[in-house]
Amino acid sequence: MRNQYLLLVVFLGLGVLSVVKAVADRKDYVSIESIPRMFPGFTADNVSKIVISKPKGEAKVPGSEEEIPRESLAFVRQEGKWILGSGNFAGIPARESEIKSRILEKIPEIEISTSSLIVEKADDIKLKDFELDEASAALIECYGADGGMLAGLYIGRTAGGADLGEKSADGVFVRKKGDKLVVRFEDRFDLDLDPQSWIDKSMLDLPEADIREITLRNEKGEIQFKREEGKGWKAVKGKPKDMGKLREFEVTALLGRARSVYAQDFIAINDPKLWPRFGLEPPKIEVLVKTKDGKVHGLRIGKMVEGKQEYHAVIAEGRLIFTMPDWDVTAFEKDPKDFFDPASAKEEGDSKKESSDGAGKKDGGDKDGEAAEVGGPGKGETGKNEVDAATKEGAGKAATPGSGKPTTRPAGGGK
Repeated sequence: MRNQYLLLVVFLGLGVLSVVKAVADRKDYVSIESIPRMFPGFTADNVSKIVISKPKGEAKVPGSEEEIPRESLAFVRQEGKWILGSGNFAGIPARESEIKSRILEKIPEIEISTSSLIVEKADDIKLKDFELDEASAALIECYGADGGMLAGLYIGRTAGGADLGEKSADGVFVRKKGDKLVVRFEDRFDLDLDPQSWIDKSMLDLPEADIREITLRNEKGEIQFKREEGKGWKAVKGKPKDMGKLREFEVTALLGRARSVYAQDFIAINDPKLWPRFGLEPPKIEVLVKTKDGKVHGLRIGKMVEGKQEYHAVIAEGRLIFTMPDWDVTAFEKDPKDFFDPASAKEEGDSKKESSDGAGKKDGGDKDGEAAEVGGPGKGETGKNEVDAATKEGAGKAATPGSGKPTTRPAGGGK
């Protein structure tokens, strides 16, 4: 009985400890949620404009943050979609997923906690050491629809180093614009000012099932394929003579390249006036893809980019002139005959027989006429040979005067 009491006491003690631990864990959980944020209330949906910038020189007025020359790239939200708001590609759609993952999703995660706080009030020397001074730091500025700033964030060097001791860790040092409190953010920011890194590389993306016609034109010829819904492909224009069955897998491979086109680099905003400069008018290669809605999507491929294994290209109705890697262009350099099997032996035999029969009908009258003239009607070669033999015999014989019999003469003639 005594042992049972002891077991009961132990059981109750363990239960109390479990409850205490659960309460403590809940307290920790709540405290994590309540950690102050650098930008409390920041919501990505409220952002209408983003400007990222980096310093590109010295301050015009020493000590003045506002006078540091900076190079920048802007993004603007229009009708719910992000576009580039500055530079040579202004107005071109930007990849929303990149803007979210590289900027908007990170800003609200920046905490001000005992573990992240590095310096509560950094002087100019410390700011320079963390590369958070105006002359060194990258800057993100987010604005609302009314033009007011929702967040201004300076981003310094990557965290780590012996100077931090036990606080040495991954991430970057950041501070709020207008504030000198320095914290360490566990993630990093990828702020590329090259607009090409923010533009969607997909230049054309058509559903395979929607395509009804495809035409390929290159220096080797032109060929066109067509299909009706639910049926296979057939060549309707440009099939070379003396070729066998259509290789549908070759048409499918061509279609895969033509309906899904990706850019290697971007050259300029699309303007037909620029096409001749890049060999796009006339094009080296042209591919036309017609969809079931009757719309034709035209891909033009021009001359090679100097010093690169790339070609200039444009989607005729697209927004950009771009480049394509040569391995993507290869699919459009095919000869029309490459889409067909060679003619089979039987097909070749039938073709030759038809050709032979046609030639016989065409030339037979001449041969018969020759035979009739030389050896009589219907004699052909036989009649000709008989005449040749008679001629040779006559060459060695001469008729004796007064006699009906010929006299043989010596070779070379006689007296």
